Amino acid sequence: MHAATTSYRKTIIASSVAGLAVIAVTHAGQTLVSAILPVSFVVLLTALGWVVGLLLLLVALGGLLVNFRYSGRERGEEDLFLALNRARSEAELLDQTGRSKAVKFPKLRRWLGAPAYIVNDTVRIRSLQEIFDTLDANGCLDGLPFMPEMAKYCGTVGTVFRCVDKIYDYGGRKDMRRLKDTVSIAGLRCDGSAHDGCQAKCYILWKTAWIKRTEVPATSEVEPSVEQPGSVASDIGTDRSFGPTFVKDDDAADGRYVCQYTQLVRASTRMRPSDPRQDLRPLIAGNLATPNAVTPKLPAINGRRS
Repeated sequence: MHAATTSYRKTIIASSVAGLAVIAVTHAGQTLVSAILPVSFVVLLTALGWVVGLLLLLVALGGLLVNFRYSGRERGEEDLFLALNRARSEAELLDQTGRSKAVKFPKLRRWLGAPAYIVNDTVRIRSLQEIFDTLDANGCLDGLPFMPEMAKYCGTVGTVFRCVDKIYDYGGRKDMRRLKDTVSIAGLRCDGSAHDGCQAKCYILWKTAWIKRTEVPATSEVEPSVEQPGSVASDIGTDRSFGPTFVKDDDAADGRYVCQYTQLVRASTRMRPSDPRQDLRPLIAGNLATPNAVTPKLPAINGRRS
């Protein structure tokens, strides 16, 4: 048995036993202490006992869910989370036959605070000059760089894949940070051509000021628009050239490369862990599918799928 599975099961058992014990003691002791303590104090202790007991049972339930997902992956089955959100996968959004799976209730989502563009919206990337007009002296908008690899997509039509609302600062403070007005577009990844052939294939991030809504259908094959310059280096111009700011940090001793993902901390703000909106925004924006929006595959039974 894998060490992770053993750990999950230990947590499930320990939390279940502890939770049931706390609830049992709370229930049994309520009558006993009511004879010697004020009623208000008894109510407080009873409520506290039930809260602690239920929280421990929720931990056990979470362990059961994690163990179920982990065991399913070991058996080669599709992960439960991915199955429930298959309609939000990149392959589905790139497939034109999946247009019937559009995000439901878009007007309600926007009334609840969804961003200007939500998942499955069809958008056109603005022209290179329009994007340049939004950039500061460092070639950034709200701290997010516009990279040379992005220029070839100007004028093309695509589908919003995710509303990028938050990031994890794994290289710094190890906290969650908020990104605003930022999306990724299905199929558009950085090819690393301006960064010495970097092969990370990161999703390109697009500020909403760099795109606009369109009714022209998106295609699964992304090709540069005929309106965009054929040679970025020759057609951009010296006054608004990409320059070393977009590729390397000349101030760094080792001349380290600079890209969108190295600048995410600058392009974001700290997010309070207690802010409940961080868990609601992905659902409202359509990043996650509600259970009744898709029909997940059922687990395999005797080698067959229902």
